[in-house]
Amino acid sequence: MSSSLPLVSSKGAGDVAPNVASLPLAHQVLEKLHTQALGGEAAIQKVSSRIEEGTFTVFGKLKFPVEVFAKAPDKRVVVYAHAERATVLQASTAT
Repeated sequence: MSSSLPLVSSKGAGDVAPNVASLPLAHQVLEKLHTQALGGEAAIQKVSSRIEEGTFTVFGKLKFPVEVFAKAPDKRVVVYAHAERATVLQASTAT
């Protein structure tokens, strides 16, 4: 990956480092790189749905899978499934 981000030299006292005030803040660098990694702002705006999977932990003991299905702008279904207890579906739309 090619980048033109300014870096502060750590070699020797004789090296000339850029003015620290002119350097971007860490969150600015990360936001820029993150947007680029996702294909740019236009590519991010095209995303209209997503699926998330993970583990839900209750009281630090019970763990079970959870899936979230979302579609822009306002639809979402959450599935909590526990093999020994129940499967819960939670659906919502913003109105």
